[in-house]
Amino acid sequence: MKLEYSGSSLRKVLRLNLSRHMDRLGAISVSATREHGLELTLREMKEEWGAVDFTLAPASASASASAASAAGAGAGADVRVLVGVEDIQSHMDDHRIKTQNMRGSPYFKAFEGECGNHCVLPFKQ
Repeated sequence: MKLEYSGSSLRKVLRLNLSRHMDRLGAISVSATREHGLELTLREMKEEWGAVDFTLAPASASASASAASAAGAGAGADVRVLVGVEDIQSHMDDHRIKTQNMRGSPYFKAFEGECGNHCVLPFKQ
């Protein structure tokens, strides 16, 4: 069956006698809908990480001295710490669950290349 798109109307669609292919078309539609849902979830996750602010702030004097000595640096070393670690960890936990659900889907295979290591490595336990 060869379909050429030159505009469509109900009359043209009916002439194609698609009713004999409804089971196959239904299965394709379900797969496409589920893949699209995974694609939207993956896009949303990427966008959410783009909005996460990784801010480094000077460590407190006592923490700075102990961190500097632990790192082998001098007492005057500029030690900085990541601010908002709890929020970032919570964000990672949420995305770990989403990613595990996505990877469990039979429709995820289409996104393995796009997802790559960033869907696996941060979430290894």
